[in-house]
Amino acid sequence: MSFRRLLGTLAFAGVLAVSIQLATAADPPATTPQNSEAQIASLIEQLGNDDFAVRQKAQTQLSRMGLEAFDALVAASQHHGIVEVKMRAGYLVRGMTVRWFDESDPPEVARLLKSYGSQDDKERRSRIDRLANMTDDPSVKALCRLARYEVNPVLSKHAALSIMQRDEPKTAKLREQLAELIRKAIKDSKRPAIAWLQLYSRTLYDRAATSDEWNAMLRAERELLALYPELTEKQVVRDLYRWQVKSLQQLNRETEVIALMRQSIDLLEGETPAVTEFVDWLVHRQAWQVVIEVGSKFPHLVREDPVLLYLQAYAHESLKQSQQAKELAAAALELRADNLEEHLLVARKLFDNWGLSNYSEPEYRAVMKKAAAGSYADFKARFELSEQLHDRDEELAAADCLKPAIDLMFPDGDEEKGEIARETARRALRLPEGARSRMHYFYSRHYNQQKDIVKEKKSLGEALAADPSDADVLIARFRLTNLNADERTEINQQIDDTAAKFREEVNECREAVEEATDEQERASFNYQLAIACNQYAWLVSNTRGDFDESLKWSLRSVEIRTEEGGYWDTLGRCYYAKGDLENAVKTQTNAVKLQPHSGQIRRQLTFFEKALADSKAAKP
Repeated sequence: MSFRRLLGTLAFAGVLAVSIQLATAADPPATTPQNSEAQIASLIEQLGNDDFAVRQKAQTQLSRMGLEAFDALVAASQHHGIVEVKMRAGYLVRGMTVRWFDESDPPEVARLLKSYGSQDDKERRSRIDRLANMTDDPSVKALCRLARYEVNPVLSKHAALSIMQRDEPKTAKLREQLAELIRKAIKDSKRPAIAWLQLYSRTLYDRAATSDEWNAMLRAERELLALYPELTEKQVVRDLYRWQVKSLQQLNRETEVIALMRQSIDLLEGETPAVTEFVDWLVHRQAWQVVIEVGSKFPHLVREDPVLLYLQAYAHESLKQSQQAKELAAAALELRADNLEEHLLVARKLFDNWGLSNYSEPEYRAVMKKAAAGSYADFKARFELSEQLHDRDEELAAADCLKPAIDLMFPDGDEEKGEIARETARRALRLPEGARSRMHYFYSRHYNQQKDIVKEKKSLGEALAADPSDADVLIARFRLTNLNADERTEINQQIDDTAAKFREEVNECREAVEEATDEQERASFNYQLAIACNQYAWLVSNTRGDFDESLKWSLRSVEIRTEEGGYWDTLGRCYYAKGDLENAVKTQTNAVKLQPHSGQIRRQLTFFEKALADSKAAKP
């Protein structure tokens, strides 16, 4: 660079202080016949002219063009081969003050976007993710805005993918409406993220017609990652692959699906968390052979990680290769056999993530065998395994699993020894009285299966004596058919009192949310509010009381924790209580989708579906 040019480069930032105000990101730029793409391209080239005056004049003209020059300037700031052009283009882009929110945005969207421009990349990504979790049209418009004007190419693409990854509308009319909304929001642009959204809007009309173009987009992004890694990232390429896999699966093009999955393996860096996440994605798509291929590529990781070993075993089991499955599961169980905490964690993951109770139960049993009776690990294993057994309708096994812990917490004549065990239970996040009630409840469910209503009634009485506010116990006792008049009056009063207590907790949590002083505190109180709303709704909708109120609070819990399948399960029950069987089935179907491994949630869906079918059959 000449000395004169160097002086010009150092001086230009102080010579020109231009800020282009964008009233809203959707405002159209002022256009004149002279503001053509060719003119913009010429002016950008002049930013690197040897003559300082020419550079300054070009910069001034580009700044006046505003949004019309935005895309070309962003591209120049990222790709141009002349350093000074990149610097001046970047300066112009940074001088554009984008008003990220629109006056029509709802409060929650506006709150996320008002200070968006002053945040660092990590916080910007977080706000994009929060917008992605919303489901309304304003959030789609906001994400389009971010994809269009976010200078960081990775975040721009992340915003576009956040729209594409949502569940697509079910009907052609709704898909057309979404496509039109996107087209209006993004307008014309040559930015990669906008090209994706333009193609996506056409895909909403005809998926098959655009699949080859998506494959070309994938190849281009993969090449970009190799040549210009600062303009994309592996997560973006991975998410684009996964979106195309889902799209091709809808077209039943399984050969191409498997090919894309295999190509995705090359994006892995060979670290256990990334490999586990990828295998999890494959398992949920039942790509068993590809799961095994990943294991073959990273054998050193699989050998040292029990979860990966179990998932390999699951793949072999699904392919009817039982001997390989048994060997891998046995190796996983023996891995770090004395690390009881890790075995507890593995058992929990296997059931919660994949419903693999046939692998998680041996893990829990191994902990119970090795741990000292009454130790933290022993109690934790018993508490968690008993709930899994209950979910599988193995009620006697669930109760027997808890009994040794209950006997230690409530021994005859040794209060001090019992207190040590009770304190251990509290450290394992279970109230001793609650655990005792739970054991008796499991016994009552076993007697219910055996049609022994006398023993069922006795066990429920013992459960309520231990914990009078256990909603499941109150519900089961309410449904007994062998209560006398006094017992019926008593259980009704207990339900009313407990519901009043739950309602009071709801109101206290609501006040705490309203008085919260920051986002973190508000999130914490909202979490507690969701629990309180759910437990009130669950008790009332299954017994007696104000069904409208139970529906109201159940909807509130779902609004707070949209991804919690158990809360949708409660909402399904609330609709059933009100006789709205259509919504009960619809809601419960979503609960199963969110928590597919829960036997209780699936059984409730079957119950609602039968009730709906019977109702339709009974109509003239």
